[in-house]
Amino acid sequence: MSLIDVRCSDGHVSEVYRHNSDWPKTPPCPTCEKPTEQIHLPQSQRARSVDPVVVYQAPDGTFRFPPDISTSSTAMYDKLGYTRIECRGAAEVRKFEKQWSKKEMSQVRRRIERQQEQYERGESERRSEIRRGLEQGFQIPIQDDKGNWTGRMQTVRLSEQGRDIMRASMDLNDRKGGPKVKEAGCFVEAYSVDRSNRAEDPRRRGQ
Repeated sequence: MSLIDVRCSDGHVSEVYRHNSDWPKTPPCPTCEKPTEQIHLPQSQRARSVDPVVVYQAPDGTFRFPPDISTSSTAMYDKLGYTRIECRGAAEVRKFEKQWSKKEMSQVRRRIERQQEQYERGESERRSEIRRGLEQGFQIPIQDDKGNWTGRMQTVRLSEQGRDIMRASMDLNDRKGGPKVKEAGCFVEAYSVDRSNRAEDPRRRGQ
């Protein structure tokens, strides 16, 4: 199998693989699937020919990342009407990363807000139970001599020291607060990770 340069009638120039048994035929254009012909690009021009970073944006605003610029995945996203985004060069990649991170942060904030509401409801219920227990005593199941539950309850009252410890624990828990929003930190690996910082990649910690 060899890597060759081809061009279609629409002018798309691509690098494609061709099985030696298929020579002299050329694969269809990976962009538009039209017939192609083999061309020979100068080495200097080939060095400047870099595949773009291709991303698809779904109608709901989320992003999809196909494994290559032209695969069955890209064909499926095109058919579904997703918006194709091509980032050529570092400037366009950085611009997209900011857009991507902003979108992810918006979703994270909404999720955290829902978690915070659930957290506050749960905390409110637990505080009410604890305050009632401090005032009236806590209901605890009764076990028999063999450790089996009897189905009956008994009221246990804390000592003054025990009540002070319980109140201190509640104050400490209140200061801790609920879930926090963290930076999304979305990035395109090909433009952000190399040998100099690969060990710092947060996804590779512990590996």
